[in-house]
Amino acid sequence: MTNNNERRAPTDRRDEDNGPPHGWKDRRRRTERRIPAIEEQTISEDEWEQYFGGGSPAKPELVPAAEIAATVFDKVRD
Repeated sequence: MTNNNERRAPTDRRDEDNGPPHGWKDRRRRTERRIPAIEEQTISEDEWEQYFGGGSPAKPELVPAAEIAATVFDKVRD
């Protein structure tokens, strides 16, 4: 089943690195594929502690919902 109103191209132009369209100058000095490079890094235990922390974060003190509502109503009255 084909749609005659389909305006998109049947293929994705980004799958191939063909450069700019004919008649256009590429702004880059040289063309390169824009593929991210992944490199594995090793870190020490001290660096791990520095980046990701050692313990669980402190839990904030929980305030009952009634107290929060009361402060909102106080602000509205003022």
